[in-house]
Amino acid sequence: GVVVVERAFASKNVATAIRLGEGRGLALAAAARARAQVVELAPASAKKTLTGHGRAGKGDVAALVALALGIDAGGAPADATAALSLALAWLFTFSKGALLLAAPAQLAVLGGAGIWMLGRGRRGPLAILGGLTIVGLLLIVPFAGTERFQRLFDLTQGTGFLRIQLWRSSWQMALDHWWLGVGPDHFLYAYRSGYLLPSAWQEPNLNHPHNLLLDWWTRLGLVGLGLGGGWLAAGMGTLGRWLRAAASERSTGEAALAVGCLAAAAAGLAHGLIDASYALPDLMWSWVLLFGLGSAALERCCQKDRGALSSDVVPANANPRGIVA
Repeated sequence: GVVVVERAFASKNVATAIRLGEGRGLALAAAARARAQVVELAPASAKKTLTGHGRAGKGDVAALVALALGIDAGGAPADATAALSLALAWLFTFSKGALLLAAPAQLAVLGGAGIWMLGRGRRGPLAILGGLTIVGLLLIVPFAGTERFQRLFDLTQGTGFLRIQLWRSSWQMALDHWWLGVGPDHFLYAYRSGYLLPSAWQEPNLNHPHNLLLDWWTRLGLVGLGLGGGWLAAGMGTLGRWLRAAASERSTGEAALAVGCLAAAAAGLAHGLIDASYALPDLMWSWVLLFGLGSAALERCCQKDRGALSSDVVPANANPRGIVA
């Protein structure tokens, strides 16, 4: 998990500074207890990311947060909108996995589901999914010309270069321990002690290979890779069957929910090719939630079908015409 906190700043009021320090300490302690990653953002930086001006007022920030999330922030406390603004500012950090893989995979599922529903004569959901796809593409357009966005494709330096070196090391580790892996929580120790390349010395303390397949292979070997891949395939299949069942029942709302779960799962898998995805134990609940929801909904649809089928079957000893012997 990730916890975004506001970077500490100097305050003229001593009492205010003490209260801020106490609240910040509680937030950091809670994050440490949950083993979450802590990201610090300066208030001016967050405001500039959201509004384009580092000295924007709280009202301007609240308005932008409400617009981005589609909510009414009129009665929301200023602290709540400030917290949401920090979260949104962190999301707009041009993650390679999010922009180059997760977002396209998510949009592809939405577009594919829309085309499939069009073939079944369902034009309403198609319009909604098409609109979401267009909105997603338009959100990327303003960032296309920025220097940070253009650096996403540079693999000769920065994060891209270090990620390739990490994958080289992880591949060798997987080959050396191909059957059973190095252990569920031993990647960091194996990587740092014997597989860290000299060209990647800047990041020696990585506890996973930033790739879903390499993660399972290096930790659990081919056995774990096969089991994990089978589990993901079964879960995705369950979501797909749920979508078909909901569409056959002409339940637009449930079909939309199934499409959303499919899109989220596709984004997670795509993002997992170059980052942590949901493979880590503290994020595995995301997969369990998606697949559990799909499994429960599919079982409900199957029960309805079985009930309808049993009501249509006439027992052999029944007297449908009401004839008295």
